[in-house]
Formats: sequence, C-alpha cells, structure tokens
Amino acid sequence: MNLVFLSSSAFGRFLKNGSFPKSNRLALSIKTSLIYCAIVTSVFSSINKASAQDNQSFAELSQQTISRLNGNCQGSTQLKYQSQILTSPDSLKSVYINMVLRRVGQYRSRNTNEFLIKCNSNIAEKIAEELVIENANGSVQRKLTAALGLSERLQNYYVVANPISFSPDNRYLIVRLDVFDGLNKSWVNHIILDTLNNYNVLAFSNCNGFESNSYLGFISSSEVVFACENTSEPGPIEVVDLTKRSRQKISTNTNSKELLKILDQVRSYGLVSAEFVIVNEQQFPPR
Repeated sequence: MNLVFLSSSAFGRFLKNGSFPKSNRLALSIKTSLIYCAIVTSVFSSINKASAQDNQSFAELSQQTISRLNGNCQGSTQLKYQSQILTSPDSLKSVYINMVLRRVGQYRSRNTNEFLIKCNSNIAEKIAEELVIENANGSVQRKLTAALGLSERLQNYYVVANPISFSPDNRYLIVRLDVFDGLNKSWVNHIILDTLNNYNVLAFSNCNGFESNSYLGFISSSEVVFACENTSEPGPIEVVDLTKRSRQKISTNTNSKELLKILDQVRSYGLVSAEFVIVNEQQFPPR
C-alpha cells in the first residue's frame, strides 16, 4: 500500500507568528486550524516510524552529528554515516547515502566553546559520498563520489544528507542537505534527483537569493514546493515545476487563495525503513 503523509512543518510554518493573511475571508478560522492540526497529528500517529522526520528533528540530528567531529583539536576526526533509508511508494527501490566527513586539525587549532565545532581553526576535508539504490529484485546500484555533486559544490563544508521524499509517481527524489561551515554558520538546501535518468541532479539550489529553504512537499507528480527563508524574516514559497523546468515564487504576506490551496495540497511520499546511523568514528593524531 502506498503511504501518503501530510507535512506538518508546511502548515506550522505559515500558522505561527500570524503569517497567514489576516483577512476574515481568507484566513483559516480557529476551527479549521484545529481540524487541520488534528488531521496532521492523526496521520503522523498512524504512520509512526514510517514517516520522515520533521525539519526540527533533522536540524537537531545534523547538529549532533557535526558536534561529534570535535576531539583533539590538533588531530583529526573522521565520521562515516549512513543516512535514513527511504523506500519508494511502489516499494520497488530503497535509497540511502553513505558519507565520510573529516575535520582536519592544525597545530594552531585551539579548543573554543563559541562554535558547534569547538576546534578553531578547522578544515573540512573533501567529502566522499555514495548514493546506494537497493532494488526489490535484489540488485544494488551505487553512484560514487560525483553522483550528488557535493564534493565539488560543497568541498569546504560539512554536510549531513538524507533522502526525505519521492514524488507520487516514484520518479523524483528529494535529498535534504544540512550544511555547516565549521564555525557558526549553517543552512539547509535540497537537491532533486531524477531516478529515471541515472539519478542525475535536476536542481541543486532552490530559493535563490535566500539563505536557506525548507521542503514542504509535492503538489503533483512534477511540482515540488519549498519555503524560502532568511534569518530576519520568512520569505515566499517556491513552486518548482520539474517538467517545465520553471520556478514560481508566491508571497506569504499577501491575501492569496493560491497560497492556501498549495499548503492544503502538499504531500510527501515514501517509507523510512531505517533510521540515520553513525557507522564509525575515528581519531587521528596531528599530521
């Protein structure tokens, strides 16, 4: 049975801080809001561990992972992790990511409590990643190193990657990237892979001009929605049409029936069959 679940973060993001339009005609009534929240709660309760984590849980998981790169500041620490395993709605394939992260210590590195990685200065060594596709027929595909483009595009950053949703027709795959610079800056991005074309990357950067973005869900087999974010204020939502290769930004600060319709439509697809895990952790002496 295909499993569909609502994105509670999509609703919560626009409900908090009065982000919904205040017009009596368009704003959600308290009754409607409570019903919507009840639906979200009911759906997430029914699927339990089969659902993907929410945005806050991913953020906490990523911070905990990166903080484990601390250690002997003049030495180096290496982590290998396996992302959560996501099974497609048709149950024909399961995907996950293996990745190695290394903080390279330097003789001038000193321990400081100011940052997530307490060793300052530090160097993020080239990321080694592998996308693994396990098919229902028992075959396994592996996309090495350049598959996701992380080594090239984010070479000097620490990245925690997790597949979080398929499209309803199983074709497209959304991968969440929690990115850290090793000091006090972090952001979230998402890449979109085309499973019918050798898992090629269709889009690497969403919400251009904004510091970060959150995945909200699919509204059709080829349309996916993100929330654009800046530290100072929420931004618009962005609808990415993967067929037309187009992007449309819709303001969250105006009276828009289109906005409310989209938020009501967003869905995520797939089953999380195994959780994120640290495979091993190694400490190396100063070079």
